[in-house]
Amino acid sequence: MSVFDNIIEQDLVSPHIFSFYLNRDTSADLGGELTLGGSDPAYYEGDFTYIPVTRKGYWQITIDRIEMKFDYLCEESCQAIVDTGSSLILGPKLDIAKINTFIGVDDSRIVDCNKIFQLPTIRFIMGGKAFDLTGKDYIIRHPNNESICIIVFSKHYLKYHNEIKWVLGMPFIGRYYTEFDMERDRVGFALAKSSSKCIESLSLSHFIVYFIIIFVISFLVSLVFNKNEINFRN
Repeated sequence: MSVFDNIIEQDLVSPHIFSFYLNRDTSADLGGELTLGGSDPAYYEGDFTYIPVTRKGYWQITIDRIEMKFDYLCEESCQAIVDTGSSLILGPKLDIAKINTFIGVDDSRIVDCNKIFQLPTIRFIMGGKAFDLTGKDYIIRHPNNESICIIVFSKHYLKYHNEIKWVLGMPFIGRYYTEFDMERDRVGFALAKSSSKCIESLSLSHFIVYFIIIFVISFLVSLVFNKNEINFRN
C-alpha cells in the first residue's frame, strides 16, 4: 500500500487526487510542488486532458501513437506509465534509435547546445490530444558539464511489466502538469506554466533535488509504518 493509499484510508484528504508541478527554470525559487487533494491552477493553464488508467498498480495509460513529422512510432497504440521517479523518458531500443536519428544524434545523446531551438517537435498523442515536446523540452544540460547538452530519451531495460513500452518521466511532467486521480482511475495532463523558459535555464538540478526529497520522505514514512507494525506485533 502506498503512502497516499494510507492517507486515503485514514480519510485525511478529499478528493483522492494528487498532482505534480516541476519547474525546470533553475533560477526560480520554487523547484516544484506536490499537491494532495486536488490540483493547483497557479501552475497550469487550460484544461486537463484525462487518460484512463489501463492497469492498476502502475499509473499505466495508453499512448495512441507518437509522431515525428512523417514518421510514426507506437502506430497501433502502446502502453506507458507516468513515473515521477524517472528522470528520463524511456522507450524501446529501436524506437529510441529512430528518435535519435530524427533529432540528429548518435548513441552518446549529445546535442549542439546552439541548435536547441532548431530541433524538431516530437508529438505524443494521448486521449485524442497532441502533447508536443520541442527541443527545449527534451534537451537538458549535462549535470557534470553544463556546456554539454543531452536528450532525455533513453532505452529502458524492461524492469517494468512486459507490456509497458514507454515511461513518461520528469521531463514530460515538467512540460505538462500532471494530476493522478485515484477516484476515477485516470491521469490528467495540462500545460505547465513556465515549464521550460529558455535553454540557459535547463538542467537536471531541480529533478535531482526533487527526487532526493521524495526518496527521503518515502523512507521516513516507511520507517514510521514499520515501527507501528513492530509495536502492533509486540
